[in-house]
Amino acid sequence: MRVEVKVASDDFVPLIDGLVVGNRYELQALPDQSRMTLVVHDDSVQLNRDEKVALFEDMAPQDIVTSLFEEAGLTPDVDALPAAGAALQRVVVQRGTSMQLLRDLAKRYGMFVYVRPGAAPGASVGAFKRPQFAATDLPEILLLGDQRNVASFSAEFDALRPLRARAGSVALADRSVLASSADAAAGTPLGDAPAHDLTQPALTLLTGTREEQGDLDAATAATVDLSSWAYAANGEVDIDDYAGVLQPYRLLRVRGVGGYLSGDYLIGQVTHVLTDSSYRQRFALHRNARSAGSTGGGGLFAGVF
Repeated sequence: MRVEVKVASDDFVPLIDGLVVGNRYELQALPDQSRMTLVVHDDSVQLNRDEKVALFEDMAPQDIVTSLFEEAGLTPDVDALPAAGAALQRVVVQRGTSMQLLRDLAKRYGMFVYVRPGAAPGASVGAFKRPQFAATDLPEILLLGDQRNVASFSAEFDALRPLRARAGSVALADRSVLASSADAAAGTPLGDAPAHDLTQPALTLLTGTREEQGDLDAATAATVDLSSWAYAANGEVDIDDYAGVLQPYRLLRVRGVGGYLSGDYLIGQVTHVLTDSSYRQRFALHRNARSAGSTGGGGLFAGVF
């Protein structure tokens, strides 16, 4: 089942494409009061059904990801990953569902794994991507002024989230000691002051990493990058005020919410609420940096936050 939405004269935008996995019935004695609800999951459900044990020998991480997506009938969209060490034969073991292994690899390399609708029904895309910071054509969110299009906007900063990471191992080939560390996120900050500069990051010692120097470096970098998303925000827009369709993993610009909070955010989750007469979108956003304060276009509330 595929659900698409069209706003004004724009093209149709797919919201979900997947399987009907359940029915819910609410029956009433009065006419026109009974209803049936369809439960639809996107095609990631194909990755999360069958548990198995499988070995992937001497395969690059992106090749493992690609094979898992293709096995589920998805079109892979996979970013390249750091080359694996070549000193030893490498075996990745799958014990569980394909989605469990994909999530483990995503955490190991600091990637996002998700399934999105394709250009045609039944042609979903399996994505294994780094955060995408390219500008989008989404209208900006504006809280204040004559052109405001959102009634409320909530945000928070978690000062305990940013981390520093350390990892160590012993090379089996020559018994040399390997070490890796990361103190700041390598990803692009969505503001003037990265989250790691706004607090004193705690130190985490990584265990269970792979055995090569490249593995240690990838693990520490991924841990620190993921911990940098310390800002979270949410709000709701109505189609009468906002002429855009929000989708996860795209950039969204927010203005009029204070100098520190105004700026670009990464969309994490969107709930689309469609009725016969309305269309509302509830969104959750993430950010890994803070803007420059009163010089960052905050307007009225620049000094409050």
